[in-house]
Amino acid sequence: MKYFLIFFVILFSNSCQLFQTQQPVVTTPSVETTQQVEEQQTEKFVPIEKELYVINTNGAYRYSEPNKMGVDKKSHFFLGDRIKTIEELANFYRIEDDKTSFVRKEDVGIYEDITLTKESLEATNTFFKENNKNAIDKEVSNFSKYFSVALISREEYLSELKNKYSFLTEDTLSITKKNGVLTFPCKNTLLKLKDADPQDETVENDMDMAIYSYKGRIDPIQQYVVYASYYEAVGCLLIDKSTGKKTNITDIPFLSPDNKYIVCLSYQPMDGAAISLYEITNKTPFFQLTTKVEANISCWQPYVWGELPIFFSKNGYLYASMNPSGCYYDQQGNLNKNRKYIKIKIN
Repeated sequence: MKYFLIFFVILFSNSCQLFQTQQPVVTTPSVETTQQVEEQQTEKFVPIEKELYVINTNGAYRYSEPNKMGVDKKSHFFLGDRIKTIEELANFYRIEDDKTSFVRKEDVGIYEDITLTKESLEATNTFFKENNKNAIDKEVSNFSKYFSVALISREEYLSELKNKYSFLTEDTLSITKKNGVLTFPCKNTLLKLKDADPQDETVENDMDMAIYSYKGRIDPIQQYVVYASYYEAVGCLLIDKSTGKKTNITDIPFLSPDNKYIVCLSYQPMDGAAISLYEITNKTPFFQLTTKVEANISCWQPYVWGELPIFFSKNGYLYASMNPSGCYYDQQGNLNKNRKYIKIKIN
């Protein structure tokens, strides 16, 4: 019995030692080791100055912290908006304007990365008129029923410019203004348009302003073209060369090669961009237009004047250069020479 007790004690003692040798060794990390881990987990800002553009069709949010939880939904950039950066992280840029906000790298890029989908090219939120009726209260999202718009290359635009359909005779010296009056010799009458210039003491209310400018004649439909500047608005008049009847349209007309439609493509800084389609329903003896649609353009703005004109090609497409609103002008406030190009089909 004594030997048995001695054996049991020895066995118990060895078991405890074996258990102790199998326990994991736990050490407390040094301060230096903790700092190294934290440095590995913390991103470092890299100074980098870039001029970038929002390329996400849906725009880009401004972030208050360089993570997706730091979004400030009250501040939003739109497609084409120009952004200057001063620092970068793996997934974000710090923005120069206030130095305390960020934008996701995936939402911005160089100008050539900007693209517009068919949906954005044909997007609108307002019909001013449709089928000769006021449509301002109608809920709309596109003008695809009337126009198909597609992005094209600059090379295609310049190639089709050689096939431009010329419809306007710019004989602006044949009808000149005298004492603020333009006189139009029509077959059956003599029509006069008198300026209402706010600088003239006889004009009591500035809102009555109307300044007229003769642009030429469209012989295929026998119309004079007059550009009109009103109080905080512009427009255009077609004057029938026979009857002297005046027809209002939104801007300078572009006659389709089949002489069946007129398209106006316009941009005004105060009003934004717009597109209009008119069908010529009668030429003689009385000229008549049907307003198919007058709509605003949501996502882009055409360049109306300059060396890259709006024009109809003989193939029936209307061509134009344009940009999203954020990069319509360059850094100096001039028209941006970097442009996108489109062709528009009447549906």
